[in-house]
This record gives sequence, structure tokens and C-alpha cells, in this order.
Amino acid sequence: TAKDGMEPLVEAFERGVDDYLQKPIDVRELAARVYAASRIATQHNTLLKTRQLLAEENQRLNELALTDPLTGLGNRRYMQAHLEAMVKEITSRGGVATVCMADIDHFKTVNDRYGHDVGDEVLRGFAKRLRWAVRPTDVVTRIGGEEFAVLMHHPDPSKYTPVIFERIRRTIAHHPIPSSVGDITVTASMGISCCTNLDTNMTSEALLKLADERLYKAKQR
Repeated sequence: TAKDGMEPLVEAFERGVDDYLQKPIDVRELAARVYAASRIATQHNTLLKTRQLLAEENQRLNELALTDPLTGLGNRRYMQAHLEAMVKEITSRGGVATVCMADIDHFKTVNDRYGHDVGDEVLRGFAKRLRWAVRPTDVVTRIGGEEFAVLMHHPDPSKYTPVIFERIRRTIAHHPIPSSVGDITVTASMGISCCTNLDTNMTSEALLKLADERLYKAKQR
């Protein structure tokens, strides 16, 4: 610019100008300022890239913290967070929240007979079988060991029926799980609890406890 003085310079920077040169231009000064601007731009781009990499790494670590490494399902922490959100949803909008705790029967026998590697194959196969047996919107998680949990939300209570869990149980029992030593047949015991928005005292913790108690009774039988 041909303008001189402090006022034009201040106005230019306030309007978003990055640098300011007055005529006549000194070529050496222009080159120095362009070089400085390039250096700043490079540092800025590096910072943006670093921030992006950090964000991606944080997302990956967060996913790992919520995922069971053996089966790829959500873990207990993921299940608890999802269940709390589901209970809040039915409290405000209605519907039915259901917790199903499922445990592979006599799983220790599988490990003792075939080894833990085959036991892991059975756990992965069981996880897939459970995932296929429910709706895409249902949440299947591995709580630990041979224990799994299925969370279901039915916005319309009239469409909820406990028969679905008997169907899941039969699907597991009637279809052997393939493994490196051949097909292995397993069965599962289940404990189910549910609540609606009318159950004002039912919390996510209470739902889990009730389902766990019913699973224990099923295992005893």
C-alpha cells in the first residue's frame, strides 16, 4: 500500500491482513517477509496435522476402552453406559428396556477338554451367534469370561415379548459352533429383567442385579 501512518496499518490488521508493506517495496524485505509467512504457515499446518493425529489416537483408545478384544463386542463399561442411556430414554419417552444376561453352560469343560485356544474360538462363535439372533438395533456385549449381556429397547411395549429369548436360547443350542477341532455344541442359561417408564424405582443398576439373580437361578436349574 502507499498509505503510511499507524491508522491504516491498525485497520488492515483488524480486517485480517497477515502482513503489511508500504511502497516503494524493498525486494529483500518482501522476500524476508514471504519467508517468515511460509515458516509460520508450515508450523500451523504441522500443528493441525498433529492435532488430527491426536484426535484419531484418542478416538482409537476410547474405542479400545469400550471394546472386548477377543470378540469385538462392547465390554462391561460400554454396556453400563448404554444401559443408563436406555433407561433415561424410556423414562422420558416410554417403552420397554430389557436386560438379558447369558452364560455359556459348563464352559470350563470346553477349556479342560480342548484347551483355552479352542475355548476362545467358542467364545467368538458364541458372540457371533448371539449377534445374529437379535435385531441390529440391540446391543450385545461381553461382560467377562463366558458371560454376555443383550440390551433391548422396544419403544412400543405391545411389541415386546419374552418369547424372543427362548428363540435365542434354542438357536444357540441347536446350531453347533465351528472350531478348529470340529463343531462344538453349547447351551446357555439366561436371566432377563425389564422395566417401563412406570417402574419409577427401577435403575440401570437394579435391572442388572435382577437379571444377574435370575441368571444364577437358571444356572442352578
